Amino acid sequence: MSLTCPPYESGRLEFGYHVRIETLVWAMTAAGIGGAERLRNTPAGWLGIFEALGAHLAQYPSNYSISEVREEFGALYLELIDKSSGRRATEVGQWCADQSIKRCMVFGTRGRIRSELGWVMTLSDAALDLLIETPNEHFLSYVYLGPDRPMGKDDVIEMVVPRFETRAEAYEWYRSEPLPGFDGLTAMQLVEEGKARQVIDYISAVDAGTSS
Repeated sequence: MSLTCPPYESGRLEFGYHVRIETLVWAMTAAGIGGAERLRNTPAGWLGIFEALGAHLAQYPSNYSISEVREEFGALYLELIDKSSGRRATEVGQWCADQSIKRCMVFGTRGRIRSELGWVMTLSDAALDLLIETPNEHFLSYVYLGPDRPMGKDDVIEMVVPRFETRAEAYEWYRSEPLPGFDGLTAMQLVEEGKARQVIDYISAVDAGTSS
C-alpha cells in the first residue's frame, strides 16, 4: 500500500481548516470509510496527512475503518482496521506517524520533535516561538483549532517565510512593507489593529493571482 507524501502547508491553513476537515470527513464517510469523524479535534497542522490518507483509502471504498486517532509524544497515532481481515493496517499507521514527526502540529510546515519546555510536540521554529510567548492554557487552542481562534504575527510570518531566503527577510517584509489597498499600512501595523485575517486573505489572493 503506497501513500504519497502530502505537500507542506505554505503557512497558516489559509484555505480554511474547518471547511477542509469537514469536507474530508464527509467524503470519507460517503466512500464507506468508517470512523472518519475521529479525524476532528486533531492537530490542525496534520490536516494534509489526513487528506492524503483519505484520497488513498478512497481507492478501496468500504474496506477500512479508523478505530483510533490521537497525538502521542509529538507523533500521530492512527489505528486503521482492514474490514476484510479484521486486522490493523500497520503500514498505514506507521506512514502517518512518520509523516507527523516532520510536520508542525500548528502550521503544517516543516517541523521536528521538540521537548525544550517540557511538552513533547512536533513544532516549527515559529510554533516554538509561539509556545514560548503564549501561556500554556492558550497554546493548545493554536494546535487544536477552535472556530474563533484569533490569528496574529506568527500566523502571518509563517505563511510568508517560504517566499524569502531567510526568516529575517520575511520579518523585514512584515515590519516595513506597505500592503497595497490598506492605506499604506504594513502587515505588522494591520496585525496590531487586529486585522491579521485580512493580511492572510490578501496574501492568499496574491498567491491565487486575484490581487497584486
